[in-house]
Amino acid sequence: MTNAGSLIREAVELYYGDTASHTILSSDPKVRLEQIVSHLTVSLNDLIDMSMSFYTELMNGLKAHKRHRNLWLPNECSFKMLDSFIPNVPTGNEKGSYYALDFGGSNFRAVRISIDGSGKMHRNQSTFSLRYSSALGPKGLLDSKATATELFDHFATKIGQVIRESGDDPEPSLSYKVGFTFSFPCTMLSHSNAILLDWTKDFETGRATNDQVEGKDVGILMDEAFVRNKINAKVSIILNDTVGTLLCCAYQKPKDYPPCKIGVILGTGFNICYEEDEYDRFGYVGRVINIECGNFDKELPFTPVDYEIDYYTSNRGRGKLEKLVSGAYLGEIIRRYMILYLREKAPPKMWVVGTFTSEDASVILNDNTEDWRITLEVVRRAWDVDLSLDALIGLRKISEAAFARSAGFAAASICATARKAKAYVRSRATAAIDGSLYIKNEWYRNKLQYYIDTVTRPDLKGNVVLLPSDDGSGKGAAIAAAMFDDKFL
Repeated sequence: MTNAGSLIREAVELYYGDTASHTILSSDPKVRLEQIVSHLTVSLNDLIDMSMSFYTELMNGLKAHKRHRNLWLPNECSFKMLDSFIPNVPTGNEKGSYYALDFGGSNFRAVRISIDGSGKMHRNQSTFSLRYSSALGPKGLLDSKATATELFDHFATKIGQVIRESGDDPEPSLSYKVGFTFSFPCTMLSHSNAILLDWTKDFETGRATNDQVEGKDVGILMDEAFVRNKINAKVSIILNDTVGTLLCCAYQKPKDYPPCKIGVILGTGFNICYEEDEYDRFGYVGRVINIECGNFDKELPFTPVDYEIDYYTSNRGRGKLEKLVSGAYLGEIIRRYMILYLREKAPPKMWVVGTFTSEDASVILNDNTEDWRITLEVVRRAWDVDLSLDALIGLRKISEAAFARSAGFAAASICATARKAKAYVRSRATAAIDGSLYIKNEWYRNKLQYYIDTVTRPDLKGNVVLLPSDDGSGKGAAIAAAMFDDKFL
């Protein structure tokens, strides 16, 4: 119970100390629940203010990039505003078969995609876990003790496996071109060379070794792994999942949708990219700008629990917006608030970090059974207990509040980006959205649409059209590889 004891002390310091917080949680459980929900509730005015600050930060980032390309100074702008080196969105004429590696979470995908030039595609893919080996440390290949060589060799062998399973020639006269979705902040040196600035999402590969990934060119690391493992392939384009989502949508969106100008990831992480008309004015090679907006830190009402979670992350003090929005943190936010709600009635396993995930909360939010049957199953699996009806109601309300806050901040960010993409001035625009938080959660999709409509001025409602883009990142990488094929350049 050492972990439980430390959490109790933290809660006491946060909620009953003289300096840490001015909020004293009631001894009445019903009142206490209302207070917790209130902590997580953000007003419309706050969202509008945040959206305006987000837009201002976009402008600051563009101006900073013009002054010094490939140099991010956090004191000038919390956004990295990275060059994608993508010169245009797809024309729809691209054809052929291409491979892609999609890495942005604890699983990665090796993909083969055939595109026919008419917006249609056929996909073969395999998904692999990066936490498979406990010998490397608790996080497997994402652990600080795992090396860059081990991680990239794993990528190479799996793409080789997909090549063999697809029946393609394992020894072609020309190397297979691979689109590499690498969904972490990078400085792009060219379309196939990118320096990893720092890990996010609590990944730490290489940090405790002399074979690190941070500060290295991931394109070179990947090509070297292909050579070591005798895979006749070469990285032709590096992009992140957000850019891939935009490209995928631009290639295969329905004809009655407006142009796709924005790509969004709402999953383990949170990020936005957009098509910038004045890209050359601000010193960009590509017209698609990768905002890396998860680091936004203006107009964000952090609660004591948010500070608590931030303290225990590997990127303490950074990624503040992502820690309020993304699926990587929502489950932990809810778990800690449940402890504050239940206090001494919280079951032992509830005190254990990581026992409740955003996927668990998503299932609960979409549970429409009258007897709470699905919610009870989730709770039993997570905490090995049958909670009382009052506790289940509390869990539902806290989950709703945390997810609604996430959707509100995401919507405010999308609206600000749409404004910069001139969706409100010149024409309507499509925002393509990928990520499990959005794709696999109907409750969240509806809440995000509500906030998009609410934050938008009434006379401009409907100018931003949301389009789910399932596996946009993987498909987008293959489309990008096609765009950089010699016959299309």
